[in-house]
Amino acid sequence: MKKITFLFVIYSISIISPITAQREGSENELILSQSTNQILLPTGGLSCAGGENHWFRNYILDEEGVNTPVALVGVEFGVQSIDELQELEIYAYEYMDFPDGYDITNPPQPLASGTVSVDPENINQIIRANFDVPIVVSALTSVVVSIVQPGTDGAALYLGVTEEDTKTNYWASENCGITQPTPVAALGAPNSRHLINLVVDDALSTTEFSKENIKIYPNPAINTVHLNMPNGLSIDKLTLCDVTGKALKIIYNDDTVDISKLSSGTYFLKIKRDNFTIVKKIIKQ
Repeated sequence: MKKITFLFVIYSISIISPITAQREGSENELILSQSTNQILLPTGGLSCAGGENHWFRNYILDEEGVNTPVALVGVEFGVQSIDELQELEIYAYEYMDFPDGYDITNPPQPLASGTVSVDPENINQIIRANFDVPIVVSALTSVVVSIVQPGTDGAALYLGVTEEDTKTNYWASENCGITQPTPVAALGAPNSRHLINLVVDDALSTTEFSKENIKIYPNPAINTVHLNMPNGLSIDKLTLCDVTGKALKIIYNDDTVDISKLSSGTYFLKIKRDNFTIVKKIIKQ
């Protein structure tokens, strides 16, 4: 197992108005935070030497005060130290009982994803990164947010930390021999309270386009899957993906998806309307 290293350097402290949940951007945007304030500290981040890092927060939405369907818009995270320009990946997963059974070498299909570039000019800043496509989820969803530094090119990156947090935060790195997200305190780094906020938008909370209102049946299915859209709502785009995220060719007519030529297994139906996408899981028998 490779040594887990810490970087302790002094920077001026960046002070940003404390929040746990506040509006920002659009009038319907909500920032969920498990940090008691947004003040970044100069030291304390956890990172694997050489790169290939995964930082996690788990947001069970109704426990964070969300009581209506929301769109997952993006994430915010702090930067404590970085050697050179890096392109990071951001993900949101629906995952119950996190981190039980979660393995970074075989992650689940993400609900949403995106990329963001950071460089030394971003040290001591809080970075906003949006998902490529906002995804509508229910208030009962357990959303796992992940910031990933891919590759093992040796570039050092440490996320920003705060003085206190309200929930456990997790870290993993295959490069350092830890493939299951592990509480940072269990790794001997209790002060590594990484700031990773989840940005949601409740603009759709009063609309009929939500995961609960769109029904698919039968499921599991053998040859066809039917969509029941509320009050005749139209669909802009329909995409069927396998567990790797690869889009598959499908035939869609009269609210019916032909899956007869697919192999047995799990698939994800992405239903797009306006600027939002809902993901429904399908089991093909």
